[in-house]
Amino acid sequence: MKQKIEMFFKNKSKFNQAVIFFFVLGLLSLWISYYPVEKSPTHSENFNHDESVDTFIPKGFVLVPLDLSNLESLNSFIGQAGVVDLYKSKDGQKGTKVATRVKIIRAPLNPQLFAALVPEEKSSDLLNYNEALFAVVQNKTEASGHIQARKTSVKKNIIYQN
Repeated sequence: MKQKIEMFFKNKSKFNQAVIFFFVLGLLSLWISYYPVEKSPTHSENFNHDESVDTFIPKGFVLVPLDLSNLESLNSFIGQAGVVDLYKSKDGQKGTKVATRVKIIRAPLNPQLFAALVPEEKSSDLLNYNEALFAVVQNKTEASGHIQARKTSVKKNIIYQN
């Protein structure tokens, strides 16, 4: 073994190749460490905490917090804002459309919550639904929609007398 090491140092070409190899390897590692890996910002890092969301609400509109039953899957599809259709469903029955093409935004201080940006006069219609709603993601570029008022069923009894 000692003889192989002595032969390695005596053979100048192999020794020079090894020195050049380790020198290039050192330069390469320095170059790679010079450029830091960029991490993608999270939802809460994008938000300037000095500003409140209510400064961004257009005149005549309000933000209505939403209780969404499909929040986990919605988190995978929507970033800070999106456009959805809202449905209500009761006991596994077919969903009834509550609102069409509603703009929703993610709560900046709690990214697990969403709120709907709706005209002030339509907010009470959306608040009438007590159960959790189901959101279906829509294309952002199409025209905006409307909120359907909750239908209140009134039983009418007609009594015929002779």
